[in-house]
Amino acid sequence: MGGGPTASRNTSRLNGVVGFADILGQTVSITGTTAPENFSNSQWVAGGAAVVGVTYFFNSSWFLDVSYTLGLTATQSVSFSAPFANTPSLG
Repeated sequence: MGGGPTASRNTSRLNGVVGFADILGQTVSITGTTAPENFSNSQWVAGGAAVVGVTYFFNSSWFLDVSYTLGLTATQSVSFSAPFANTPSLG
């Protein structure tokens, strides 16, 4: 058995993102002719881990090891945004 604090590096990457919206019942690309956007974020998150396990030795060369690790971290939140300009015609 064991446990202790952890530090985890979490990374989020969004590549080739294009924005769409429902305007008056029509699906419209709100990013217009703008090239797709790429976003990324990386940050450290504190947490903890607990481990429980057992090892059984059949002889000096063979053994069976079974364990379970539970890791929990603080909630991470990230927000991505980008400016755009588009005036769709909804004829």
